[in-house]
Amino acid sequence: MHDLTTLIAAATPQAAHGDVSPAVTAFFGGLLVLMILCLAFEEKIHAKKSIITGVFAAISLLCATAAGLLPFGPVVNVFHESIRLPIYIPAVDWGVIAIIVALAFVPMVLATGAAVDFARSFIVKARL
Repeated sequence: MHDLTTLIAAATPQAAHGDVSPAVTAFFGGLLVLMILCLAFEEKIHAKKSIITGVFAAISLLCATAAGLLPFGPVVNVFHESIRLPIYIPAVDWGVIAIIVALAFVPMVLATGAAVDFARSFIVKARL
């Protein structure tokens, strides 16, 4: 684990904000390639895609935290209030989460619409 931390911590503290060393980029690129390979061989390793993705996301967050790549500290909102939040909350792209949640409701809405159409046609036929 010490070698892994040393490799990840290769990001120099005097570098400009957002600049990381090629070793860090290669490490996280390797994690991405490994995740894609695990997803490709999902049936062979008997794992679900959501579990594979979640495990690699947790590993990436923990490694980035260990390397000091995530900016911990207070978050200033639009009212200029300083709030201490874990970095995992503001780092999430909530717009994407909103789209995923909204799309999860589409099958239910479509099923409800089909049920309503069926009920209408049944009532019309019953009146004839």
